[in-house]
Amino acid sequence: MIWVWGILLFFGLFLLWFLLSPVVLEIDSRKPVMMLKWVSIGKAMIWYEEEWKLSFRIFFFRKKISLSSIKRTQKKVTDQPTKKIKRNRKSIFRKIVKMLRTCRVEEWQLAIDTGDYALNAQIYPLNFVPALHHHLGINFNNKNYLYMKIRNSPVRILYAYLR
Repeated sequence: MIWVWGILLFFGLFLLWFLLSPVVLEIDSRKPVMMLKWVSIGKAMIWYEEEWKLSFRIFFFRKKISLSSIKRTQKKVTDQPTKKIKRNRKSIFRKIVKMLRTCRVEEWQLAIDTGDYALNAQIYPLNFVPALHHHLGINFNNKNYLYMKIRNSPVRILYAYLR
């Protein structure tokens, strides 16, 4: 009987570890990279190096794929009429918004050069707004990039979905 409680405790702790481990999304357009990391479980990364590549790691399994080598299959066309599923689009949209609100932006930087000196000069004072200091940079030397790091945990997403 004790071993049953031990197995239940193990799976409960394992599930708790999955739910509480943070998920981090990093996007950097300076070097075209996007990385999704589930801390202590795995990560996936998409980057551009003469062609788009994908690599992922889940626990001890690693795989690197060139996205141009993936073959697409065409859908089979059926003549059967499909049933229309009625969904309340407002409630789905609200749930998505609630789940997105659980995300926390840890870091972000945005550099903008519009290519028009007059427009750059008009929006240049945004560099000195205290809330945007070190995050937004209006420049005149043709630098445009976005860096963003977002963190969330599955338990917060699940709670927002069920609420």
